[in-house]
Amino acid sequence: MFSIKYQWRITKYNPEYRNDTGIYKKEEWTSFYDIGDLIGDFDEISVENTPLLSRLILREHLWCKLEYESEFFVHFGYDYYMYVGSSIQCKDTIKKITKEFNLFVEHFNSPHLD
Repeated sequence: MFSIKYQWRITKYNPEYRNDTGIYKKEEWTSFYDIGDLIGDFDEISVENTPLLSRLILREHLWCKLEYESEFFVHFGYDYYMYVGSSIQCKDTIKKITKEFNLFVEHFNSPHLD
């Protein structure tokens, strides 16, 4: 179980289009169907493979949680939701994500903590 202080939800979805309960209300394409193929079972992956693995997860070819001890995690949800937690605040990285990648970052606890 992670007890990481800083957690965010990172998505392509503008929070301005959420209702009072957090549901995204703007009609737009979100994802394609679940493929259902089992790629494999891994306990560890190399840092070099994380960009490819992240793309495969976001494209719904597979699913997993990326975690590093009690310091950092990246969890993925459906419809291009990514939940990130870190033991440090990461202000510069958050600014870079919003400016360079045109994504939206909100303080949000991962629903995939267990």
